[in-house]
Amino acid sequence: MSGSDLKQNERDAISSGGRIAGAYLEQIGQFDLRNLTPDQWAEFCDKMFQGTCEAMRRQAKDSIPF
Repeated sequence: MSGSDLKQNERDAISSGGRIAGAYLEQIGQFDLRNLTPDQWAEFCDKMFQGTCEAMRRQAKDSIPF
């Protein structure tokens, strides 16, 4: 799936996950992904994934009419 295949709400959710993952990198003072330890990499991925999922849940909650 290419980026152009994504809907706007999906791109927005990914951006939200990216901001959360970026905040984690700021917190640990590391910005070069190549230098992350395996544990840091796992945490970065988890924050990205969980942040994206949470944004998608919020969007669904806001758009469901019942």
